[in-house]
Amino acid sequence: MTLGIIALSFLLALGVVAESLDETIQVHENTPPDKRIGSLRARVGPGKRFKSSSQFFAVDQTTGDINMAKNLDLETICPKYTHCCGVKDCWLETNVIVMDNRVLSDIDTVRLRVRILDVNDNRPKFKTDRQTLTIRESATPGTSLDFEPATDLDFDEENRKITYQLKHSDRHFPFVLDANRPRLSLREKLDREREAKYVTFLSACDRDSCSDQELIIVVEDVNDNKPFFPSSNKLYTKTLKEDVHPLTPIIQLQAMDPDDGEFGKILYSFHNQHDVNILETFQIDEETGEIRLKSKSRLSAKVRQKYDFFVKACDAPNPNCAGEEESVAQVILTVEDINDHAPKITFEPMDGSDAPRGVDLKIVENEPLQTQNALALIFVEDADLGENARVKCSLQSDDYEKNGFKLEAGSNNIYTLKTTRQFDHEEKAIQSVDIICTDHGIPPQSARLNLKVGIKDVNEFAPMFARNSYQLAVMENTKPGTKVGSVTATDQDGGAKLRYRLALPQDPKAYNKATHDEVNKYFVIDELTGDILTSSVSFQVQVKQECFTVFPEQ
Repeated sequence: MTLGIIALSFLLALGVVAESLDETIQVHENTPPDKRIGSLRARVGPGKRFKSSSQFFAVDQTTGDINMAKNLDLETICPKYTHCCGVKDCWLETNVIVMDNRVLSDIDTVRLRVRILDVNDNRPKFKTDRQTLTIRESATPGTSLDFEPATDLDFDEENRKITYQLKHSDRHFPFVLDANRPRLSLREKLDREREAKYVTFLSACDRDSCSDQELIIVVEDVNDNKPFFPSSNKLYTKTLKEDVHPLTPIIQLQAMDPDDGEFGKILYSFHNQHDVNILETFQIDEETGEIRLKSKSRLSAKVRQKYDFFVKACDAPNPNCAGEEESVAQVILTVEDINDHAPKITFEPMDGSDAPRGVDLKIVENEPLQTQNALALIFVEDADLGENARVKCSLQSDDYEKNGFKLEAGSNNIYTLKTTRQFDHEEKAIQSVDIICTDHGIPPQSARLNLKVGIKDVNEFAPMFARNSYQLAVMENTKPGTKVGSVTATDQDGGAKLRYRLALPQDPKAYNKATHDEVNKYFVIDELTGDILTSSVSFQVQVKQECFTVFPEQ
């Protein structure tokens, strides 16, 4: 019996997840794709390779250079934070895996934080081309008159800072403009009989561009009383669940006006409101003072937890009143998070390579067990807030640890899936691991990740013949190509494929020196089936014993 053996050298990537490093860079919006904006090389040193799955930035796996993957528009990326919440910066974050080219157990993660800087690419805009204000004829000098402000959609506070200018042709204009806010002040008494209307043009400018609006100020006859909010109704507060349905009534305002008829009719509206997010989220019934969520609006505590704004009450004949102190109420709405997001689980193979088809991860069988056998990094995210976003992950059953797997928690909601024993391909070619992640909300939400782990076969067994020797007989003058017998060998390796060939004969006379196309001039063997056939050489011989060597083909 002859055995064929092939030795394979192999290496299992073992890893330990260290504490995450932080790398912070900044880039202007609209930076073109493929533009280099930074590098991780100086941060982690030489001899490293990098891997990132960010859709916005590409990290070169060899050099660590950080390039733009696409053009970024800040107002599109951070739309919910524009003009609200006290947020001055827009950040994008991604995890970059750093692997040592020489020591595969050295695995780090770098949290890449990129601050997107605003470009002044939006000009101030008025809601309409024309705005009409009214003021009482009896108004005294110093009376303030607020107009509807312009808005600027840029993100940076300096880029959306608006100043105002008047462009009036009438030299006699009894109002003074406050350049830094949307307010006019009366500088002299009015005479409606002499001038019932003033027309001018108002310019709203940021530091690069301006927009104009026609401004009409109408002087009206005296209305003895103005609407007011009682002192007990000057502040309205309410806490809302973030899943409140659109058009649901939220709060009811109630102002008073002692006047009768049209002068006593009250109209409600937002007062001096620059916050575009509030205007896009809520609506006020101008006649009833009821505040509702707009039809296409949704609340999210993760985006914004507090809305603080003012509402003014005006006479029906004077819907654009200045909004004096007694006719203005404050509304504070607090958004409460509900546990409406389940955890999201993703994974990254520790060796950084693709697994064979049908499996997610791979292990080499009979690999020596060491202290740390890291198989994959498990990342978990939860879009909720507070306890609703606090997540704990575990293997679905304790049996998994008995069967050779364990899950270890790291920082930043990163877990490591590790092996605790050697695996045998012939025993089980594919292992299944279930990871369950559950948040701490009430009721809690969970997510499940099933990973198929393929056990890579190693050529650890030599092929063996069913018998040590075979006795075959052949008649002399047998035609070439006649089958005279067959041999069979087996291999315990999973999926092993065998091929057969004849060994050099012990009798040199049996060797076909003329053609060298066969090691034996009397017989040939089918390398796939093991069938033994007579060769093309005519012969007259007695029964002859031959030896065969079998080589496995993986």
